[in-house]
Order: sequence, then C-alpha cells, then structure tokens
Amino acid sequence: MFRLHLDRNAPEPLVQQAREQILSALHLGRLRAGERLPSVRSLSRTWGIDPKTAFRIYHALAEEGYVRLRPGSGAYLKEVAPSLLDQAHALALMRLVRKHVTLAEQLDIDSQRYVDLVARYAGRHQAGDEKRDRIAFIECNREQVDTIAQELSRRARTMAEPLLLEAVAGGDRRALAVAATCRYLVTTDFHFAELDPIARRLGKRLLCARLDPRIIESMLALAARGSLGMIVSDDSFLPAFRRSLIRLGHDPQAVRRIEAVEASDTVRLRTLVSRVDALYVSPLVASEVQGLIPPTMSVLHPRSHLSSESVESIEALLLFGDGVPPLSAALSEDGTPRRARGGDSEPVTKGRASAAPASARRAPAARRKRT
Repeated sequence: MFRLHLDRNAPEPLVQQAREQILSALHLGRLRAGERLPSVRSLSRTWGIDPKTAFRIYHALAEEGYVRLRPGSGAYLKEVAPSLLDQAHALALMRLVRKHVTLAEQLDIDSQRYVDLVARYAGRHQAGDEKRDRIAFIECNREQVDTIAQELSRRARTMAEPLLLEAVAGGDRRALAVAATCRYLVTTDFHFAELDPIARRLGKRLLCARLDPRIIESMLALAARGSLGMIVSDDSFLPAFRRSLIRLGHDPQAVRRIEAVEASDTVRLRTLVSRVDALYVSPLVASEVQGLIPPTMSVLHPRSHLSSESVESIEALLLFGDGVPPLSAALSEDGTPRRARGGDSEPVTKGRASAAPASARRAPAARRKRT
C-alpha cells in the first residue's frame, strides 16, 4: 500500500503535501486509479496527527477530485487527467528546487556552486576506483584495521588503506609514505591524540570513525544470556576490548563471557564453537568458517560496524571538504614524508569529522603491550 509522508513542521500545509505526493506517485506510475490509501487511523498513528486532521486531509482531497471516500471502506484514488499530472509534477519539482536553492543561499552557496555540488554528489556512484579519493585508516590491531578499512571503502565510496598504528607511530617509511599520499587520515577516539601530531607533520587532517553502538549492545545481550565466542582474524584486541567495556559500566560477568579465537587456529576454533552459546563472526573470515558453524547456533554477523554519522561525515568531507595542503608540501625530494622543522606542526582545520556519542567503542589492543 502506498504511504504518505507528512511533516507537521514543514511550511507546506498537510493537504498540499498529500496532494503533491499522490500526484507525483501517479505521474511516476507508483500509484494507479482505484488503489486504496492508508486509513485515517493509520495516517494519524504514523505521523502523530489528530484523527480529525487526517480525515480533513482526505475530505479536502475528495472535494478537489483526487480521492473517492467510501463509508466503512476507506479512501481510494480517482482517475486524474494526464495533463493535470504533468502540471502537478512540474510544480512539485519547482518547489523542490526552490527550497534547496534557498537553503543553499543560507549557507552562502550561489546557484551555480549548488549545481556543481549536486553534480558531484550525483556522480559519486559513477566514479571508478582510479578516481576515488584515498584515505588511510590507522589502528593498532589487524582485525580492526582491515575490517574498518574495507567498510569505509564500501560505504564512504573511497579507497581506504589499512595501516597499523605501530608502523605509523614507529616511523616506518613505507607506512608514512602511504599515509602521505592519502587525502585524509582516519582513526578512532582511542588513538586520535597520539596520531594528531603525526597527521599535522604530514600536512593531513585527522578524522575520527566511531562504532555503531548497536553492535556492542547486540554482543552484550548475547553474552548476558550465555557465552559469546568471537571468530576473528586477529584476537589480540580482546583484553583491551574487555577492559573498555567494563570501564563503560557494562556487567563484568557478561563481559568475561566474551571470548575470541583466530579463524586460522582450527583446533581452538572447533573447541570454541562446541562450547559457546552464540558467535560473532568477523566479515574478514566469514567465508572461511561458514562450514564449521552449526545451523542451530545463534550468530551475530554484522556487515557494518561504523555508525552512519561517522561514515556520512567522512563521505561529506571527501565530497565537499575544503581540501588539504598539496601533496608536494608533505613530501621530501625522495618521496618520503617531510618532517616539520623544530617540531612545529602544519596548521590544519581543527575538529573531528564525527561528533556521534562515543558511549560504546571498541578498543582493540596493539601487538605491542599497551597500558
């Protein structure tokens, strides 16, 4: 059944919103004459409007000839002349464009600049890999760095290079050279302060990626009912992961029931699967272990781990960001990152790309011991 989308806070009257949506749906072939519209009760509950208001919307549409009201049955669409559909659809398009251009002007964006931004946004799906911006995701654990880099590449429509924190912070030339070729560097809250000076020396802006808290909530819900096993590519994060959950106030007993094993260790893996009550399976190893998991096992197999706000903020900067210093300014003559003189750092735009609440974050441990 076709759904109307009504916004009580919009400047357009509810009747006008309903009319334009119905005519647009008819014009695009999503609705046909004779189809039933949502009931007055459904319209009222869905959009939080008074039932009398919902009835007045349908009554007004009936008087205008768009809807036929059948007592005891509901509201049905009437046949509408094609010329009227074209006119109404064109009017809806004009109002849409006018609204967005007005909003753009409030951000000091003129019409031509707005057209360029829309074209850039619309063309992001067509860009090949060779045209995508490169970013580097830096973390201290191979499991997390590979998982998040793959997800950023897919969801933010970029090419994310996975780099280990130990290599970047330790001055590894190859890792620093890769970082220097990327438009932005990305890490988590746990290592932002540690990486920020390095990003400044490279002339790069450092962004922050945060987990979707629902991932942690789902894992803790399974651990509260029994033991939870994590099948991953690198299990060294587990001690720090447990500590971070306990520090956030989660039930220590449930947290201690979370275990981890690397998919490559088949002996431990089979033992884990045989005795836990539920599993988390990393997307990095899902295809490797599929045949080892009983069909009756409760499995958490998330395809995405990052919050939508984190991903969208990074994608927005890639599309509309104010850019970074030229690559040549960050590299020396032999192609290695240029160090700032006297320890001074290059200025960058301050602030992080994501401002989502960090109430539940994953804290993988480094291969080197961290306290």
